[in-house]
Amino acid sequence: GFDSREIFKLCKQLKITPYIRIKHNAVTRSRGVSRDRSIAVLDPLGGGIANPSDFAQLTKDELEDNRKKWKKRVDYGVRWIVEIIISSFKRLFGDSVATRKWDYVVQEINLKVYIYNNILRIQQRAIDMA
Repeated sequence: GFDSREIFKLCKQLKITPYIRIKHNAVTRSRGVSRDRSIAVLDPLGGGIANPSDFAQLTKDELEDNRKKWKKRVDYGVRWIVEIIISSFKRLFGDSVATRKWDYVVQEINLKVYIYNNILRIQQRAIDMA
């Protein structure tokens, strides 16, 4: 996701809690848009401060410390784990499906996931036995 008012507005409409990394020089003013982005700025950088005037008085070190705590709290930055799995899956099976009908697409993907999980299980057993 991107640090934009439109993204935060969409997240609110879809009832999604955004965990979007905020720029270090982010402004807390809402500029006529809902306060969702302002609150999102205050959460990771402000460390729970709800008042923008208190936020403005934080030092650069306090802002960075608050960001690190936020990242740990929301598990920000673990997307790479999922991307490794997706990448290895695509290397093994390709990035397309052979079938056209939706029911068969679902079956094909389920079968590929089943095979992939079994391959991982066999690899783990081989590691455990070594």
